[in-house]
Amino acid sequence: MKTVVLAYSGGLDTSVCIPLLKERYNYDRVITVVADVGQPASEIDDATKRAKTLADEYSTLDLKDEFVNTVSGETREMYDGGEKINDIGKR
Repeated sequence: MKTVVLAYSGGLDTSVCIPLLKERYNYDRVITVVADVGQPASEIDDATKRAKTLADEYSTLDLKDEFVNTVSGETREMYDGGEKINDIGKR
């Protein structure tokens, strides 16, 4: 049985990936993993609801401590100052 694990946000892009992985890439099972890194609970809840509907199996990992402990120094200061992580990497 061909299985893939998908880092899943619950948004349109990752939701479309589930049937695409099955139909185009012939995966039998798609397992989604939602990473809770401190975003609003409503975002985690929405992603989990979508995963229940679309994926064969789903999981939500509480990675808040890991996220806080690995984002440090200047990057952490910039993030706390309101910059987005995506923008920080462009400097």
